[in-house]
Amino acid sequence: IAPTAPSNLSAVAASSSRVDLAWTAATDNVGVTSYQVQRDSGGGFSTIATVGNVTSYADTTVAAATNYSYRVQACDAAGNCGPFSNTALVTTPSGGGGGTLLFTDGFESGFDWDISKPAIVRQSTEVKTGSWAVRATSTSSNGPAFARENLPSPQSELYYRTSFKVISQGGNQVVLQRLWNESKNWMLSVYLNAKGKLGYKSHFATGAVVSGVVPSKGVWHQLQVRVVVSGASSTVEVWLDGAKIDALSKITNLGPTAVGHIQIGDSGAKRTYDVAFDDVVADESPIP
Repeated sequence: IAPTAPSNLSAVAASSSRVDLAWTAATDNVGVTSYQVQRDSGGGFSTIATVGNVTSYADTTVAAATNYSYRVQACDAAGNCGPFSNTALVTTPSGGGGGTLLFTDGFESGFDWDISKPAIVRQSTEVKTGSWAVRATSTSSNGPAFARENLPSPQSELYYRTSFKVISQGGNQVVLQRLWNESKNWMLSVYLNAKGKLGYKSHFATGAVVSGVVPSKGVWHQLQVRVVVSGASSTVEVWLDGAKIDALSKITNLGPTAVGHIQIGDSGAKRTYDVAFDDVVADESPIP
């Protein structure tokens, strides 16, 4: 009996030379042994790889600024291959890395974001690099401590990286990064829950996603999130200190509108935390 079709195939351009594919496994009465990955760039589909019983593949043979279509089929030990998955479409960017960053701030020359609350300040005591960083210190009585900055232009794909250091945290969650769409609605919040576990909340989806990763307090960490906005099929990927967190890298609903603003700190009231931030970077391409 041939396997069923793989489902939920997604294709995401990680750079101008790489497309990441992911799908939901097919089923078989005995067992799937391999998947055939096919690609079309205008001349018809052809097989570019045969992989084992896995649910992802990185295509590193793509060209920049090119439209691609992908599909996947499962095969079993008897040589039966099932129907193809859905077709996933993607366009690679024209280039990646090495150019001018979309936004960067190490706070060395000041702190002039679009919105900043009094409880987040530029200071030189808790610093990752250089001589200056900012520190968000909130109590149950002094209000939220956050800052928000406008991006130069709305982005349907964005890499957002921040260095942070949790000096202390009360028995409440604290948002580290937040993305707003160009209509100034919340899209995604990456946060530490009350137990210090890293998670995220999509404000267009039900429920939150929490990992088992607990960043150490009193230590500088680097947090990076990548989003590709495509309504209910949007992509979220999260890295901590350069290691991708699989539990926080998923397809979710981010709404239909591009990212227009970035935030550090938590805009929620009556929360207790003391967190320093440094070296904030946002770009449409992978950050070097």
